[in-house]
Amino acid sequence: MKARTTSLICAVLFSAAALTAPALRAEDAAAKPAAQDSKNADKKLAHLKKKLALSDEQAAKLKDVWTAQKAAMKPIRDKLKKGLDQLRAQVKAKASDAEITATLDQLNAAREEMRAQTEKTMSASETILTPTQRAKIALHMAKRRHRWFAWLRHKKDDDAQ
Repeated sequence: MKARTTSLICAVLFSAAALTAPALRAEDAAAKPAAQDSKNADKKLAHLKKKLALSDEQAAKLKDVWTAQKAAMKPIRDKLKKGLDQLRAQVKAKASDAEITATLDQLNAAREEMRAQTEKTMSASETILTPTQRAKIALHMAKRRHRWFAWLRHKKDDDAQ
């Protein structure tokens, strides 16, 4: 019984931690002034324009897609923030497992909404880019993924020692 309770507590904590990180980044992003967001978007777009040899038309279309995504993500981020605040209050108040599970389910649903919106944005972006530009992005992402897993393996080796 004690092992089951410990497992349940660990599962709740890990779920909350996994859900908290993206929402906290969202909170930080929401706190930034609009001018800073615009500056960062312009900087990102200039970098992509250079790396992918984007035309002015492609760059303008991508900026429109990103602007639409930002607007669509705001209510989802707000939902995540509200859910995390509720979860914190429930944990602090030692709420029942059923209440906590319901809140975690709501957070998972919001994360799924966020994933769907991100997928929609990626699909829209892919229609703007040429196959060569999409290939360059895929290769870059594969390189980053390789570095990430190499870092994880290295960290795991360090932790084992």
